[in-house]
Amino acid sequence: MMGDPHGHGHGHGHHPEGEPAGRLGGAVGEPAAGPFAGHQRLHGHDAAEGADTAGTPWQGREVTGSPFAGDQGEPDAAVRAALSTLAAAEVTEGGKADLQAIARAEAELMAALASARLFVAIEAVASDVEESTPGGLRREVQSDMAMPVLTAPDGRRAMPLFTGLDSLAQWRPQGRPVPVRAGDAARAAVEDACDAVLLDLGTGPQGAPAQVLRLSQIWALAQGHPWRPAHEDEVVRVALSRAIAGRPDIVAADLADGSVHAPGVTRVVLTLREGLPQEAVRELAGIVGESLAADPEVRIRVDDLAMVLRSA
Repeated sequence: MMGDPHGHGHGHGHHPEGEPAGRLGGAVGEPAAGPFAGHQRLHGHDAAEGADTAGTPWQGREVTGSPFAGDQGEPDAAVRAALSTLAAAEVTEGGKADLQAIARAEAELMAALASARLFVAIEAVASDVEESTPGGLRREVQSDMAMPVLTAPDGRRAMPLFTGLDSLAQWRPQGRPVPVRAGDAARAAVEDACDAVLLDLGTGPQGAPAQVLRLSQIWALAQGHPWRPAHEDEVVRVALSRAIAGRPDIVAADLADGSVHAPGVTRVVLTLREGLPQEAVRELAGIVGESLAADPEVRIRVDDLAMVLRSA
């Protein structure tokens, strides 16, 4: 479905081949074995004086535990329930989807994700290789731990995220599961220029994700704001009012749900003065569309636009 599974990663750690990450040896107070022998005390570190290796006093500092301590990797029940509700709503009867049921289920899912813990599948990828034989065989000498980002043939990027260890193992058993708040994962997706998040990739029909989060939904999670469809978003409505201001040939403008065309589509309905020539109609539609596209707050709230033109 998507191509290169190794995009930009976060929290890279470099480990040359054959070199251990490090091991503390001996009992407390004894010298460490191996390459650390004879170097018990690091420069600047004095336990008696209560300072760390940078010489900063420990006094007044607090070490907090991981927010995921004791996490057994079970899926978030509210998120899984919302995914099931959304999947059921998307099953059409007679070829016609219940758009209102889908909208409600999407809102329920986004509300559940706002406080959810998810998992990313961290993988080791070669970052440095060298030729090691006369035959030109290459061996890895350094690797990075990276968060996978999938790239489609058209260049769109997507980040896989998982609701539990079961779904992660189903997609990539060798992936190292790392728990992360949904908001933090969304911010990572934004930083990696992702267009979508694939929830529980591999668990849907024919290996598809259970759900695809669109860019507007990713931004809402990243900013910690409640998500709402663009046609119900006051920021988008205000931007539309600005776009038509001072244009008497536009009698009225409104927003409507356009998901009948595709998920995430917002209809911009323009009512124009009767009798306008086609050139003027095209020009007005272009002006309004360009005005909305130039507004950064609109761009992170609207996934796609469909312009509907009517005569007064």
